[in-house]
Amino acid sequence: MAGMKRFGMGVGLMLMAALLFFAMAYPSVLIRYRLTLEVEQNGQLRTGSGVIQVIYRKNIQILGASAQILMEARGDAISVDLGPGDTLFALLTKGRHPRSAPEDLLPVLFGVTEVGFGPEVFGRIGALEGEREVPLDLLPLMVRLPNTNDPKSAALFMPPGGQPPNQDLILRRAVIDIVSSGVWPLSLMGITGSPVTRGIHKKLPWLEGFKGYSGGQLHPIWSQPEKNLTGIDFSQ
Repeated sequence: MAGMKRFGMGVGLMLMAALLFFAMAYPSVLIRYRLTLEVEQNGQLRTGSGVIQVIYRKNIQILGASAQILMEARGDAISVDLGPGDTLFALLTKGRHPRSAPEDLLPVLFGVTEVGFGPEVFGRIGALEGEREVPLDLLPLMVRLPNTNDPKSAALFMPPGGQPPNQDLILRRAVIDIVSSGVWPLSLMGITGSPVTRGIHKKLPWLEGFKGYSGGQLHPIWSQPEKNLTGIDFSQ
């Protein structure tokens, strides 16, 4: 029995050593933030928020890989309930700005960089704190589903709104605040820190196993981004 305990402790120590070596050779940074949307609908204020996690990793550059880093977002699209079966979403994909996707947004919004970056800024990203109001052109793609049971009902929402078919909606404010990312390496397993927001599949029952595009077509319609939505735009 004592031998088995020593063996288990040895394996555990080797795994920890391997994990530490990998973390030093290929550094990463994990950060979580809450995006809050404040929308006015026919004079009534409605809000919605959610926590998104982003991991930036130094890329293992083998077999011709050229990217310095890999970026991975986790979470659900931020939703604002507008009424029975009617919801506004800030999706997990870029909007008008080329760096408005959830994994690109923070370094630009908090002034770390406005262009591409590498592992040299991981320390600055990990030290981010506080909150910032998000400029309208830096928001991710937004759509309204007036019928959450039907992805084909998706209509593009162009902030600040007020134009058909969203003439009843005005986006008053969007705010990002940095929340607790937990303690590494437990945060990688979602054990510590502010939990990443989940539950969108209850709001969108068709999302489970969804394949193809929201418009039902076989190929993208580039002039109508609301028709090109896929499952990963809503949940990752």
